[in-house]
Amino acid sequence: MKKLAIVSTDGHAGPLVEAYRDYLDPTYHRELDKLIGEENEFLEITSKIGTFSDAQLEVIDTEGAIASGGMTGAWDLDRRLAEMDREGIAVEVFLQGHQCASAPFFGPQNSYFPADVRMAGVRAFNRWQADLLDAAAGRLIGVVEQTPVAHLDEVIAEIRWGGEHGFRGVSFPGVTDPAIPQPPYHDPYWEPYWQACADYGMALVIHVGLGTPQGVIYEFFKQRAAAVTGVAHDQPCLS
Repeated sequence: MKKLAIVSTDGHAGPLVEAYRDYLDPTYHRELDKLIGEENEFLEITSKIGTFSDAQLEVIDTEGAIASGGMTGAWDLDRRLAEMDREGIAVEVFLQGHQCASAPFFGPQNSYFPADVRMAGVRAFNRWQADLLDAAAGRLIGVVEQTPVAHLDEVIAEIRWGGEHGFRGVSFPGVTDPAIPQPPYHDPYWEPYWQACADYGMALVIHVGLGTPQGVIYEFFKQRAAAVTGVAHDQPCLS
């Protein structure tokens, strides 16, 4: 029987937002301070969604991965690789966003941020991601994140930066911005974008939930959290 290499294509990641300070243009450090407050609210919201009762854990966590803090593998590389090994996963595609931390300005789980702030967050996440890719020695596949901006050259420069640093894919933006109308993807406007992807052999990554104006999902999380009741286990993300 031939050996099979199992590749996970939906592995989400990202640190608590304070960790982006070393990767973020200092111009936006004041915005990061504000984002820390937003993250506290985000964690309060998602703690009502991503936690489990002891009875639930007996069913879904028979190996104790969640109860022992396995969800910190969203940013702890050693724990992530240990969980990958436990599950028999050889390689994992890296995608931004999870219930244990907010995104650095550009995610659908954020409230609305202007384009320049979002793009600064994109660069910070991609550079944090690049450090993990290097440390993981081939176990993680990087996907360049982006966001709607007025000048396509900014996104193309980020794609080329990712290509030079070993990233293998480009993610379509998870949000739209009414302040920055963009043509449909079949428009010639995007030809330089497709060329940059082709130059580095980048896969085009589409994740569920594209096309929503930024801020809508954040409000949805609030409404959903308010509707959820029940006995909660200690929050696994922060254990």
